[in-house]
Amino acid sequence: MEIRLPDSMDVYSFDRYTLTIEIFPVRMVFTLSDTTQEQSPFRYVFDGKDLTTVFAQFKEAYFDNSFFAFPLKNIRIINYLSKFTLVPRLLFDEKQKEKQMRFLFSSIEGKILAQTLQQPEIVILHELPKEIADFFQRTFSEAQLVHCSGELIHYYAQLPATRKTAQMYLYQEDNQLYITCFSSEKLLLCNSFESRNASESLYYILYIWKQLKFDQRNDLIHIPEGDLELIEKVRPYIAQIQTLSANFRTDYADRKAMLN
Repeated sequence: MEIRLPDSMDVYSFDRYTLTIEIFPVRMVFTLSDTTQEQSPFRYVFDGKDLTTVFAQFKEAYFDNSFFAFPLKNIRIINYLSKFTLVPRLLFDEKQKEKQMRFLFSSIEGKILAQTLQQPEIVILHELPKEIADFFQRTFSEAQLVHCSGELIHYYAQLPATRKTAQMYLYQEDNQLYITCFSSEKLLLCNSFESRNASESLYYILYIWKQLKFDQRNDLIHIPEGDLELIEKVRPYIAQIQTLSANFRTDYADRKAMLN
């Protein structure tokens, strides 16, 4: 499976490029970004009926295209699969990570990976199918293998929003709704829920809002711009609604590429 890169890409200067590989339940996406220029990155999507089929396509492309082996500036692999949890760094024990995940998820069959965040001081445990995790750890030994929840937490923490009130951030990817909440001082929660429509999303939003005892009049909810149906459903319950860029993956990847 040969992939033709744009003529504008300088294959002799790949040491200035960042490669990002994103793993979803039924697709994989890789992105090449030039860290020295503010130009649109190159993206390629592998689609299939399941992750096993998609991963087979990616492996074929990897062995058929030499640019994957070029000395890139940075390689990041982002896991968007739904099984993850946050553990305070002080309570994390590498030897107990599988036990901790099995306590929360009864059907753990893959490899448990740990990602440490410096701020806040937490460890994100997440699962990848063993074949996929082993391939990436073996093939891209210098790569950062992270979970999207960590990307969301870091992204939201950098936004210029006031921290005088509690805030809830929403992000939808396929049928997965990510809810991330901050108090005025710290991260409170980051979790995902299966949601196929605005009504299901509203249920989880209000459930979390009530559990965290957020204020309906003063605390903020951030909803991706363009999700007009969800905005209208939330409006009767939460007064302070702000819209957020719906292109989290593009915006955050471009920002990370320019910083790396």
